[in-house]
Amino acid sequence: MDDRQERPRDIGLEKQTFVDNYIVASTAGVSRLVHPGQKHPDNPLLSAEREWETGFALEVLTAFYDEEIKLFRMWYAAGERVCYATSPDGFRWERPDLGLVEFRGSKANNIVQGLVGPTNGIVYSPEMVGSEFPERYYKSLRYEAEGWAVYYSGDGLTWTRREVNPVLKGTLVRGVCTTAKSSECFAKGVFYKQLPPPKYLAFPQLQVRVGRFERFCVGFSGCPMTFPDTFTAWTEPSLILAPDPLDDELAGERLADVMEMPLVSSPAEYRSEFSGLAGFRYAGAFAGFLWVLYVGGDGSQDGSAEVQLVSSRDLVHWQRTGDREAIIPRGTKGGWDAGRVHTSNYPFEVNNEIWAYYTGKRVGPAGDAHAAPQHTGIGLARWRADGFVSLEARDAEGTMTTKTLRFEGTDLAINAQCQEGTLAVEVLDREANPLVGFCRDECDAFSGDDLSHIVSWRGKSDLSALRGEPIRLRFHLKRAKLYSFVFADRSVA
Repeated sequence: MDDRQERPRDIGLEKQTFVDNYIVASTAGVSRLVHPGQKHPDNPLLSAEREWETGFALEVLTAFYDEEIKLFRMWYAAGERVCYATSPDGFRWERPDLGLVEFRGSKANNIVQGLVGPTNGIVYSPEMVGSEFPERYYKSLRYEAEGWAVYYSGDGLTWTRREVNPVLKGTLVRGVCTTAKSSECFAKGVFYKQLPPPKYLAFPQLQVRVGRFERFCVGFSGCPMTFPDTFTAWTEPSLILAPDPLDDELAGERLADVMEMPLVSSPAEYRSEFSGLAGFRYAGAFAGFLWVLYVGGDGSQDGSAEVQLVSSRDLVHWQRTGDREAIIPRGTKGGWDAGRVHTSNYPFEVNNEIWAYYTGKRVGPAGDAHAAPQHTGIGLARWRADGFVSLEARDAEGTMTTKTLRFEGTDLAINAQCQEGTLAVEVLDREANPLVGFCRDECDAFSGDDLSHIVSWRGKSDLSALRGEPIRLRFHLKRAKLYSFVFADRSVA
C-alpha cells in the first residue's frame, strides 16, 4: 500500500526516535547510526574489594536514582550473595553496613537478607503505593529447581519468599531472566497516545535448538500490574529472539579479538547465543539491550559477549537495529571488560543523559590452565538524551520524510547535532506537497548542538493551526545528526 493512503499515525506529544522505521517513509543520502555508549573514564567503578566479594564475578543487577532519598542505588551479585551500594553522584560508590547477614562472625557488610543468586534484577514499583502491601514494593525473580520464584521486599534490603512458587516455568526456561515494567523508564516527556494498562515484563532465557546447536535464546512473559496478581500471574513464555546465520558468521571474528588461540579448528563450530535481554519502554516504543554471546567448540560458554540494540512495538516482534554493531562494546584487548559485557535490567535518565551500568569481564584463552584469573567489575556507559541512534547526512545534503502523522501541541522541537552543518524542516501535506509558510526555504535552518531546539519559519514557530491535521515532515540534513523530534505544547511546558 502507498504510505500516502495509510491512516495517519497519531503521535500527539510523543517523542519520535529512529530505533526503527515506524515514523520514517523515505530517506535519501541519510544513514542510520548506532552510537556506542561512552564509558566512564574511571571504569570499573566497582570491583571486588571486600572478603565476601573476593573470588567472585561482580554482576550488576539493578541501578537507579532514587528521588526520595537523593541517592543512586545499586544491587549487585558476588557469587550467590546479593549486595547493596549507594552513591551521591553515580561514580563514587559506598558499601553501607546493613547489619543484616552474618559473614565470618560479623554483620558489618552490605549483603542483603533473604535474597540470593541467581537473580537477574529488581523491580521497584513506587506507583503501586496504596494499591498493594508495602512489603511488596520491591520485587525480584530467583531461579530455583522448578523455575522462577517471586521474592518481595519493603525496602529492597530484607526479602521474603512468596509462599507459593514458582510463578514462571517451562521446559525451555533457563537461569537468566531480566525484569522491568512497560511504563516509561525515562522521566521526561508528555505522552498523548493512550497506552495499554502497564504490566511487568520478564525476558527469560530459553534453551532452543537453532540449526545444529542447542542455544540460549530470549523469551517473553508479561504480568499485569494489578493487585493481587502483582508479579505472580505470568503468561507462558514465548520465543522472541534467536540467533541467525549472520550472527554465527560474526562469531569467529568476535572471538578472534579476545582469544589468543582458536577455540576450534573449523569455523562451522563457531556460533552465537543470546544469553539475555534487558528490555524497557523507550519513547513510545520498546528497546532492548541484547546480550550476544559468541562461543565455539564443546559449548563451554568460554567466549566473548557484547551488547547490541534491538527494538519492538509490541514486545513480541523484535528487530535488530543497525548492522549488529555493539551499543556497549567490549573494551580493548587486555582490559577489564575486554572479554564479555552485559547490562543491568534497564537504563535510566540522569541530567539529559541515558545511563546504563554494565558488568565487564576479562577472559583468558579457552582451555588455558595458566591464563590469568578473570577480572570483573561494574562500569557505566552513557549517551546523550535519545542518543542510541541518529540519522546522519555528511557533506552532501540528505533528506528524511516521515509518514503521514497527526500531532498535538504548538511547536516542533528537535534533538540534533550540526555544529558544522545545517538542519532545516519543511511541513508537507499528506501528498508530500510543501505547505505555504512552512517550506524549506522559509525555515530558519538550525546549526549547533541542542537537545530541544524549537524549529521556526521566518521567526515563527507556532504550528497550532495544523494540530490534528494529517501532515508530513521532511528534514534536510547536511553534516548533521538528528536524534529525535517531538511536538511540544507551550501550555504544559
